[in-house]
Amino acid sequence: MSHASESLHIDVTPTDALIDADTRVRIGGARAGELVSVAVESEQLGDTRWASFAHFVADAAGQVDLATAVPVDGSYRTADANGLIWSLSPTEDSPVRIRDSRFIESGIRPFELTFRVETPRSGTAEASILRRPIAEGVERREIRESGVVGTLFTPAGAGPHPAIAVVPGSNGGIPEALGALYASHGYAALALGYFRVGDLLPETLEEIPLEYFDNAFNWLSDQPLVDANRLVVSGASRGGELALLLGATFPTVRGVLAWVPSNTVNQGFARIGDDTVRAAWTLNGEPIPFLPRGFSDPDHPVPLRDGGAVFAIGALRSRSLIDDPEPYEIPVERINGPVLFLSGRDDVLWPSAIFSDWAVSRLREKGFAHEVQHLSYENAGHTLGPANGPATVIIGPDAGRVSERFTNLGGTPEGIARARADLWPRVLEFLGRTVATA
Repeated sequence: MSHASESLHIDVTPTDALIDADTRVRIGGARAGELVSVAVESEQLGDTRWASFAHFVADAAGQVDLATAVPVDGSYRTADANGLIWSLSPTEDSPVRIRDSRFIESGIRPFELTFRVETPRSGTAEASILRRPIAEGVERREIRESGVVGTLFTPAGAGPHPAIAVVPGSNGGIPEALGALYASHGYAALALGYFRVGDLLPETLEEIPLEYFDNAFNWLSDQPLVDANRLVVSGASRGGELALLLGATFPTVRGVLAWVPSNTVNQGFARIGDDTVRAAWTLNGEPIPFLPRGFSDPDHPVPLRDGGAVFAIGALRSRSLIDDPEPYEIPVERINGPVLFLSGRDDVLWPSAIFSDWAVSRLREKGFAHEVQHLSYENAGHTLGPANGPATVIIGPDAGRVSERFTNLGGTPEGIARARADLWPRVLEFLGRTVATA
């Protein structure tokens, strides 16, 4: 829906689309050379208000096309059709402990984005668009059965559909947003919790049995709309580590999407104030050997960037103190299918690009038989994800609960946005070429 003054108008397309859709914004009816100000807002059930803005100069025809117009000033600085979307930020009166902004935090509810245009002499105009975290026709089913805690999203159509198990990182919970989006692109997606889901699962990322995930994969194989013979595991951060570990452990996993992962097994995360070091994962009742992480080292204080802790230095220092890290490396060569690594070269939570490079080197040394890709991006950090989500929250509270400090996740908003725009179509292409058609 849009309305405008007699001549000034704004057209935003598509008016109703998935959250990863590219947006086109064109303004007309201004005076040549006139200052044109555009602001975008989105209210999320009164909890968080997201906003962005930019100022432009109308061309000789009185028009502004955001695909080619460079802002004079604003929340982003280069010509970009999607700039007002990825530069959305939580406003000052919104909750401040948003960890990252891969998604506008609407859950899977559709939300409106309202574009308002103002000029000194030509008046004002407004347009609203709808963005959907989940496509129409995708079915959502909460799973609390057979020892599985998660949410299954199944696409429209008879199926059976290739499957993606989506596991979270150190935030825990159930990663519904990404599961819903994968399902919107044709995959049966099980967003799988394994800790911090009320009182149903452990509170901390400690001693999580890998058999839990194998049980979930077996449960998937019994679902009539799911082709579990084409199963991919997708995980980010500690979930990326877990995705690689699950692929290396269970042959039923036929592919891995490792978002900003580690190539080694790392220690568990206890509650703040608990200094006990425990394994993150177990197999057959035994802890899987892990590298301890020295998050607190009085001889080497954690460096800060823009007020956020840079933990990547400590991670590399800790690893450098290990004479032989090979026993802690994930045996990625055992994965029974293609692997796609995704990393940011400026990841300062942990150096996921270096870790991914090391994993790729190991695969090559071991003569890995399947396809391997590593998409790595300059000026991007730990918050890689689908295209066209806000890219502005790069300092957030520590999700691993290893301290109460704020953490720098790395990258710049523009670098993150450009990385996401490039990688997301390539993720979908990788899945379609290697798994969906297998």
